[in-house]
Amino acid sequence: MTLVKREVTGLGIGSGPDQVGEIEGVLLKVTEDVGENHSMMYTLILENGQPQNVWGSTTMDQRIGVTDIGNFCLIKFEGMEKNPKSGRTFKDIQVYWEAEPVDQRVSKWPGYKGNNVAEEEGDGLPF
Repeated sequence: MTLVKREVTGLGIGSGPDQVGEIEGVLLKVTEDVGENHSMMYTLILENGQPQNVWGSTTMDQRIGVTDIGNFCLIKFEGMEKNPKSGRTFKDIQVYWEAEPVDQRVSKWPGYKGNNVAEEEGDGLPF
């Protein structure tokens, strides 16, 4: 038997290389303690129906939780901010949540089952 190491990959939110300024989708999964830095990882279903992992940050981790799973969100890098108390700079990342039911926005996305089907299957997720 041959074992193969699986690398953990995900997008970062920001303005640097290998980062995106914003991403939107339905939150599918929240995973704790990922990688060598023991980071949070958020899995979103994108408009193309594919999952995308997004690395967490301190700011994001305060704004996203397991109770948000199944909801549509926009994660957006707003720039760098300076903490007035410590003087340290940090990424200002805002998380916006859809106020309307997820069905209205994503009903035509590939893989979408609908909230009624998700409730019947018992997983509570529309994908």
